[in-house]
Amino acid sequence: MTGELDYEIELVAVVGAPLGDAEYATSRLMGYTIGNDVSARDAGRALGRLDLFTQKGMDATSPIGPWVCTLDEFGGAGQPELDMQLRVNGELRQQGNTREMIFPLDELLNYLDARIALRPGDLVLTGSTHGVGLETGRFLQPGDLVEASIDGIGLLRNRVGYRKQLTSSRRAGRLGFPTP
Repeated sequence: MTGELDYEIELVAVVGAPLGDAEYATSRLMGYTIGNDVSARDAGRALGRLDLFTQKGMDATSPIGPWVCTLDEFGGAGQPELDMQLRVNGELRQQGNTREMIFPLDELLNYLDARIALRPGDLVLTGSTHGVGLETGRFLQPGDLVEASIDGIGLLRNRVGYRKQLTSSRRAGRLGFPTP
């Protein structure tokens, strides 16, 4: 579905309890893990306008893991300051630190919870740092090895699969036309 498969390393907050009126939303987290918010940049243009659902919601994208590190491993509630890196085939493509986030984590969680009640087990991908393929024009290719690491959490390693070839009838069905 895409010729512009992109990567985005993100800290993932794992909700452990309803946020309610907690002074610090991060106090209600179970912990953190790593996410690669894979995006199909060109697939999102199929409707002639920005389509984040198609870019971000495709099957077999957005790997999470490799495990959840509990909140106490990071000193409890508050903004953790963690170095993040993403490599493609060993080449550093993204590097940053969570202290550089545009919105503090407590603010981000409260914003979301005011609109969609966050519940235990919910995963919140918190945003990416600079260096994504959209900025550089260097997108993922079949067979690429993507390694995302965040200090204190570990390493998430994934290999890009090969594109599935859609028949013309399946392609038409995905665009909303009846299939023969």
